[in-house]
Amino acid sequence: MVGDELDSIQPYSISMARYQNNHNLMSEIFVALPTSTIDVPKHYYEEMNRESLESTISGLSEQVAESKEQHKQQLDRAQKGREEFSELMKMLRENNADEVKRVAKERFDMEFVDNPYSTVERVPIDKVETVESPVYKQL
Repeated sequence: MVGDELDSIQPYSISMARYQNNHNLMSEIFVALPTSTIDVPKHYYEEMNRESLESTISGLSEQVAESKEQHKQQLDRAQKGREEFSELMKMLRENNADEVKRVAKERFDMEFVDNPYSTVERVPIDKVETVESPVYKQL
C-alpha cells in the first residue's frame, strides 16, 4: 500500500467515531439524574463568617489610616525641606555665603570647603603671544 493511514480508513468509520464521541459528550450534559445527586463545590465565601470578614476589614482600615498618617508626615518633612532649601538658595543669591555655611552646619551637620581648583590665577601659558604675556587660566 502506498500512502498514509488515513487512506486506509473509510469515511463511514470516521463519521461513526465522531457520532459516538459527540453522543458521549452530550449524554454527560443531558443525563436524566436528579439534581440532588450532583455534588456542587462550595463557594469561597460560604466558608467565611461575618465576624472574620469584619475583623479583616477593620485591620485593613487601620493599616490604611496608618499609611495615610505616614504619608502626611513625609509630605510635611518634604515641604519643610523645600522651604529651607529655598531660603538657603535665596541667601546664596544675596551673597550671604557665610550665613549659608552656618545654617548648613547647624541643620545638616555639613561643612563647606572651598574648592582650590576653581580659583583663577595668572599663570603663563607657553606659545601664546599676546600683548600681556601672562594669561588667565582656570586650574
